[in-house]
Amino acid sequence: MNRSPQETADPADAARPAAPAEPGFQLPRAALTYLNLRALIVWAAVMAAGLLVHLVLAGTIPVPLLIVAAAIATITLITDVAFVHRWHCRTYRYHLTTEATRISYGRIFLRQRSIPVKRTFGVELVQGPLLRAFGLAELRIVTVVGSHPLGPVPRREAERLRATITGAAEPGDHD
Repeated sequence: MNRSPQETADPADAARPAAPAEPGFQLPRAALTYLNLRALIVWAAVMAAGLLVHLVLAGTIPVPLLIVAAAIATITLITDVAFVHRWHCRTYRYHLTTEATRISYGRIFLRQRSIPVKRTFGVELVQGPLLRAFGLAELRIVTVVGSHPLGPVPRREAERLRATITGAAEPGDHD
């Protein structure tokens, strides 16, 4: 007789709360595609610049040195696309509370940032042509010590986050 996992589970287990999931929201899948395409564009620009230098300064830079530079740029691109961007998108979390915006990322070197709402002076929504093509936007939360990036997130989510953060920071609320 086949039993469902619920029927065979210990009743005491049902009373225990499930392990909490990591708090906050992750970056969307489109963010990974955007980061990879941006890296490819930078790589192509570096390759074009190297070729231009080789053509303009013909003979002054040894060809083996240019080949090594191109290989390093290519290995960097492959590493970014295969590992770094995936890892970043999987570990990046953001969470809004009434007191602060919390951003965390990384597993080996965990970075956590808490930006108090009372210390927030503004929220910039940044959307270049590539971000716009993917329907994404980045937020920059402006405080007295600088600008703190958040994203890229979907455009509607960015607008919602900006409205929430700026709405929570009432005028005259700054210490």
